[in-house]
Amino acid sequence: MAAPSSQVKKSRICAIDDCGQAVAKREWCIKHYERWKVHGDPLVTLRAANGTYSAGAAECGVDACGAAAVTCGMCGMHYQRFLKYGDPLVRRVRQPGVRKICTIKGCGRVVAGHGWCDKHYRRWKRTGNPELLIGPLEGKANPLWKGSYASGKAKHVRVYRLRGKADHCIWGCHDDFRYEWANLMGNYDDPYDFAPMCVTCHRRYDTSRLKTERAMNGGADGDVPELRAGVLV
Repeated sequence: MAAPSSQVKKSRICAIDDCGQAVAKREWCIKHYERWKVHGDPLVTLRAANGTYSAGAAECGVDACGAAAVTCGMCGMHYQRFLKYGDPLVRRVRQPGVRKICTIKGCGRVVAGHGWCDKHYRRWKRTGNPELLIGPLEGKANPLWKGSYASGKAKHVRVYRLRGKADHCIWGCHDDFRYEWANLMGNYDDPYDFAPMCVTCHRRYDTSRLKTERAMNGGADGDVPELRAGVLV
């Protein structure tokens, strides 16, 4: 009676002399098969048991190298050069202290990528032209312009950009050194419908205006301070 196929497979021994391991593929055990797969020779032994290279190890195929071959007939150094440059003989030496300068005329910055500095490289990524300068677009020229739908904070920023920082109070206060732009008649879209006030007068004015608006709608009477014409010019 013939033995089962599994028993036949287990009885097969690696074809390499004095191995004794079971066959995995191509009449070799897994160890010798992997050696053949990597180096092309199942008998290649690169390191001895003590960790040093054995005398019988194959040498790197590059002339005058002398190092033991690791894979594809080359040592680790030449194999990495082959993977990176396509040629194991290519050698790129970096000169210490020498830095490449951006190729844009008059720049002088250190190269970051594609022969350009970081600034021009990012311009190229954004616009396709490293020399194209796109500044911040203001007002209606900006595609993000929201007009009257902008937030209250954004409308105050418009006032800051057009009229600068509030530096005094129209009511003549000198006790508070914090000044803000206060809206006068509720037209927040108009940067000139704002007046500089100290924090105290600003809060008091907003409260009084709110009471007046409620009174106009049938609520309590308000007491908005009188605005002198010459003060708001």
